[in-house]
Amino acid sequence: MKDIYIIFECIAVVFETFIVYQYINSFFQKRKEYKSISTGYITFFLGLMLFSFFCNEPLILITYTTVGIFTLQTIYYDIPILSGIFSVFFFAILVIASETICAGIISKIIKIDLQETRVYGLPRILSIVISRLIELLIIKLSSSAVNQRKNKEAEVEFKQTFPLILAQIFSIALAYHVFIIGQHIEEHLSIIVFFSMSGILYINIIVFWYFDRIKSSYNYKSEKEAAEITLELQKQYYETLEINQYETDALRHDMKKHLDMIKALSDNGDTTNSQEYINELETQLRDIPAIVKTSQPIISALLTEKLRKAKNNNINIELDVRLESELKVKPIDLCVLLGNLFDNALEACCGLHFNNSKYIKICLAQKSSAIFIEIKNTYTINNTKSLRKGKRGFGLKNIRRVVDKYEGNMEIFVDNNIYQTTIIIP
Repeated sequence: MKDIYIIFECIAVVFETFIVYQYINSFFQKRKEYKSISTGYITFFLGLMLFSFFCNEPLILITYTTVGIFTLQTIYYDIPILSGIFSVFFFAILVIASETICAGIISKIIKIDLQETRVYGLPRILSIVISRLIELLIIKLSSSAVNQRKNKEAEVEFKQTFPLILAQIFSIALAYHVFIIGQHIEEHLSIIVFFSMSGILYINIIVFWYFDRIKSSYNYKSEKEAAEITLELQKQYYETLEINQYETDALRHDMKKHLDMIKALSDNGDTTNSQEYINELETQLRDIPAIVKTSQPIISALLTEKLRKAKNNNINIELDVRLESELKVKPIDLCVLLGNLFDNALEACCGLHFNNSKYIKICLAQKSSAIFIEIKNTYTINNTKSLRKGKRGFGLKNIRRVVDKYEGNMEIFVDNNIYQTTIIIP
């Protein structure tokens, strides 16, 4: 029967290797020159398996695991030395925490003597399963929390790991149930108990693997959508540039004829027709699409498109943009802010009845890494109430999401039919 215990120890080592893989890949990027790092993890697995067979001291196993993690990080991942040392100590703390929690569950709740978990038997099998499940969960929750703290744009937030907590609780309860059945039937590791316990570990590998795949797929989808938005904005921007260039060239080509005509009308004393001709030229100049130029092409594209919409709705625009080449905020996130703010202002202005009262004033300024956004627009109280019932609420939610992501501040002021939104991102 000892052979079946040894086989289960091997399965537990495979699970521990998976945990290490999960931990390292949660924090660091693989080096491009190492497309396949399976050799490193296989070597780590073989060494850990030998230590598990011939040396069952937890402190030695933890030491080997931390040294192995540091070696894998140094060889296969882009990581500074200090970060590697910190991650190793952090992993050791998480392992010790999981072992402590497991010991508490085994001794206090299940009422098993911890000495029984040091020798081959069902208590040791149960202890291995519970400790590995807790370790995997703690590492996943910790890495998600650290990444969320470090990187606000992480799509999968800490709270989204809640289903994993339920899965682990269910798995631990199931392992205990299998343990009770094994004790009542044969009091040793039977084939049924072996496959049941192994299945619990294997299922958790699949669950956590699929969780990561879903996370990656969601991130890929978000990046793809952002790229499509960027491409569409840039396409519209270049189309507007082309139209602008064509109409400007046409006016420049005919400018001498226009000047000669105005001069002839003026020489003949025909001031009425001369003024009408000048007014017609001014109208043609106003009809040329306005082009916004900033240091960020996607912002230029967005503002150019929004100006076109405002012009089509007879809304006066006052625009002040001062951006540097380097931005703390991702351009696509800045587009979310400006796009939603501008759409809200546009809707509010479209609800007004008099064209001369429609205006939007936008200020977008940057100083060092800080960004200041202020948008003012005319509105009516009745129109604002109706907008809040529609898409405006979703727009404000998206704005707040981006502001919170960069730990910024947003304030809204309403005074004398002027709606003002101010955003500061430090």
